[in-house]
Amino acid sequence: MLSPLPKDMEWDSDSVEAVLADSEEVIFPPGISLTAGVMKGIFSLPLLWGIRNNPGKETLHEILPEELYQRWSVLKNRYLGSGKKIEKRRPLFAAFELYQKAMEQSGLASGGTVYPVVNKLIKKYRIRTTNTGVSGKIEDPRRAIKNFKRTSIDDIGCFKVVIDRLETDLKVMRLRASAWASGDLAALRSLPYEDQNMSCVKSIMGSAYVTDLMESSGLTNAEETMRDNWIKAIENALANNEVTFAILPIPEILSQDGYLSMIRNRGYVVKGG
Repeated sequence: MLSPLPKDMEWDSDSVEAVLADSEEVIFPPGISLTAGVMKGIFSLPLLWGIRNNPGKETLHEILPEELYQRWSVLKNRYLGSGKKIEKRRPLFAAFELYQKAMEQSGLASGGTVYPVVNKLIKKYRIRTTNTGVSGKIEDPRRAIKNFKRTSIDDIGCFKVVIDRLETDLKVMRLRASAWASGDLAALRSLPYEDQNMSCVKSIMGSAYVTDLMESSGLTNAEETMRDNWIKAIENALANNEVTFAILPIPEILSQDGYLSMIRNRGYVVKGG
């Protein structure tokens, strides 16, 4: 998987279908999911009002380093206009909104290309699937939201990565998309980038709030558990299937310490990776 991709791109997935037609199993990538118990409608409650704003009502100008704020202002005026409300947002939410608008105006979109096609083919060929992610349940979502609204998190690192990427990376995103569509790993390696989503996750995972939330939701050591789940699924597939289809983000395929490298380090031969 690669994100973003051109939103009007027509993906020629014939080669993918050819593999899936012979596959006995599809292994989905690791991920974390949280449910909120019986409160399925919680995200429409007034309790969520203000969750995106800084808990001390500070503005971005007040909490960001001056140089970073000036860079933000240039991009904000370009993609969001002169509105003032976003200046009250936490850096995490301000960065996300800026990124989404920049993608939209650049003709790009996050996700929405791979999964619809693969899921349709899974149903067509009746292939069994394996989930390698982890899931947890927020037992007291009201309390979790209240705590989040009054807790500071160190998300300026996430904010900076998004700014860096929008300043330097937009022009080559389409090149990456083309390389992805044609399976050109050499081109993808020549166009490296820092995945802002992973950077944002890492920048807030160390906060006391997130640590407590993960522990209370039964997701202690989630990253290690996902790695173990994925390796177990892959080794089981290699031992029992003639053909298996697996999905991973491009950074995990190209990274020297990504999921694909873990298989190589266990003595398997990885061709083309």
